Amino acid sequence: MDSALAKEMTGTIVLTKVINGTNNAVPDNISFAVTGDGINKTIQYKDFTNGSYVISGLNVGTRYTVTESETGTLDGYKYNSTTVAVNGGAAVSGTDTTVTTTSGMTVVTFSNTYTEVPKEHTLLFKKVWNGGFGSKSDTDISLTVTYSNDTTETITLSKVNDWQITKSVAADVFIKN
Repeated sequence: MDSALAKEMTGTIVLTKVINGTNNAVPDNISFAVTGDGINKTIQYKDFTNGSYVISGLNVGTRYTVTESETGTLDGYKYNSTTVAVNGGAAVSGTDTTVTTTSGMTVVTFSNTYTEVPKEHTLLFKKVWNGGFGSKSDTDISLTVTYSNDTTETITLSKVNDWQITKSVAADVFIKN
């Protein structure tokens, strides 16, 4: 193709974003950078319309680097990874890609995966004796605590710990006696 003709034709890059693992919550501060052929543009995810952002009027045959420069933060979730795919092709691990514009649309899709961070709970295990101090037993009491991640722990209440234990856990708790 004649380079003068290629410069007259324009192409479009469409950024799309997929967020996995957040129960439809959107992390704050997701941003992208597009650079190449005189363009140095930062785009905030909050400026996307219907899940995409269109950059048009780009010279055909020109290479542009598209980078997810900030993956965002979301209370209660941990960022795990980002993949990027171009025009529906295979997703590859990473936060950037270089594309060459064509006379049509070049679709760049970034997918981020997050996992929920269990909430921290402080639990007080305490044996309360009815009937006054004289009715306390010398026999230890054991409780089996099962956490939501299927781990278990045995808690023993005794004279040594004054019949109480405080635990901080980052999981839901189920108690079996």
